[in-house]
Amino acid sequence: IAAVNLGQNLRDGLFAKIQSLSFLELDHFKTSSLITRLTNDITQVQMVTMMLLRIVCFAPIIGIGALIKVLKESPSMTWIIAVVILVIVASGIFVAVNSGNIKIGESQASFSQEYSMSSQAQFYSYNNSIFFTSKDGMSLLDKKGNTVWTDTFSMTTPVMLSDGEYTAVADKGAKTMNVYNLKGKAYTVNTEGVITTFAINPLGYSVVMCQSSGENDYTAFCYSPDGKVAFKGSYVAKDGLPASIDISDDGRIIGISFINISRIKIKSKVNFYFVNTEDAKTTDNSDAIFSGVEMDNEVAAIVHFMPDNSCIVSTDAKLYSIGGRITNKENYKENWKVEYPNYVSAFNIVDNKYIAVAYGSTKTITDNSDNVNTVHWYNMRGNEIGSAKFDETITAMYSNMESTIVAMGKVFDAMDVRGKHLWEYRALQTVNSMQFFDSTDRIILATANKMQLFSVKKGANMVEDNDALDPNSEDTSVETTTASTTTAQTTSAS
Repeated sequence: IAAVNLGQNLRDGLFAKIQSLSFLELDHFKTSSLITRLTNDITQVQMVTMMLLRIVCFAPIIGIGALIKVLKESPSMTWIIAVVILVIVASGIFVAVNSGNIKIGESQASFSQEYSMSSQAQFYSYNNSIFFTSKDGMSLLDKKGNTVWTDTFSMTTPVMLSDGEYTAVADKGAKTMNVYNLKGKAYTVNTEGVITTFAINPLGYSVVMCQSSGENDYTAFCYSPDGKVAFKGSYVAKDGLPASIDISDDGRIIGISFINISRIKIKSKVNFYFVNTEDAKTTDNSDAIFSGVEMDNEVAAIVHFMPDNSCIVSTDAKLYSIGGRITNKENYKENWKVEYPNYVSAFNIVDNKYIAVAYGSTKTITDNSDNVNTVHWYNMRGNEIGSAKFDETITAMYSNMESTIVAMGKVFDAMDVRGKHLWEYRALQTVNSMQFFDSTDRIILATANKMQLFSVKKGANMVEDNDALDPNSEDTSVETTTASTTTAQTTSAS
């Protein structure tokens, strides 16, 4: 009764407080978040209060009564009770010592790499090595932070994408892209027009979509691992704006999503093209297109090929799997789809095996708020294999090692794809990105002016040490939605 009365009083007070909020404050907190506070959160407080009262009131009475009874009936059992009490006390001390916050600072870093705050540094880890890029060039670092090789260039706004041992860096709003592997630079691409989106695959094939002049508004190029043009296609803007592009892991298929906004209703389509000439001869057109899927009233923002040549397409409303191993071009159709119950706040492909989707606010005020601030993991068959709910708004995700680091501002929770909690890290300064290194126990953490490699402890709550703060650092981060590790959209798709 006490817990129920507490819940009622909290709801009454919170409802009155919400009624007094201004329109500006309501926009800040969002309706879906306020509904969650009024329903689920207060219910949780009520349940905790009920369990606490039961334990605090009943447990001591039962324990003391049982002890008196045992001492009266069988004094010889006293030593057993003493041993049990010692075990309980020791367990409590162990839990208290190990459940506290662990401070992480400069002294715990395996290595640090400093850079200027204006360098726009990015990194990608693969096979105990780290690709590190900035406006001035690309470097490969070993697990001790030593430089293996360096390539210098000058880019205004570098964008880095990676898959396997290959990584590509393109200058946003320019015409240059460099491709690297563990040995160094593989090749350089100089396009005819400004690069709008690009992708790389684990064999070193790359695809680039760039703006064109003349009859065609856009041109797509596919480059083989030696940097030679393997495919070229031209497209007109009136047929749809190219939003995302990717190439299959075997370098055989290119997938491009187009968004048509010229009509009253938005319409998206994803077209699939053969790269090599022999495959293209089997199509009945000159564009080498062999299949396509249309989506009405949806924005196809992300296209990503999986190792089996199936293509994952994420729109603003659904998650699709299309195609797979090609036995004939007619079978490259939709395999399955999952409808998003909420707006998507972040999206990841995990090790080319799983898909991680973070759900944000509800689409309408009447929708169920259970999926607000949740992450769901799906396998290659479209089945959900894990989920986790968080108390704060999810701003980004970073996935590898069959696990995901969920970012909520300056709070980072590490979860595996089954939804099991690994560890938590709370930063005091802005963290631009975080990634697992060679295991889920080691992370690469990047701030505005420093990249560091840390060892972390599973099951622990870790807090950044005050001594690790750089007084010269400034908050330069922008909340981003992390997409596939091998595709990028440098033009808006929303």
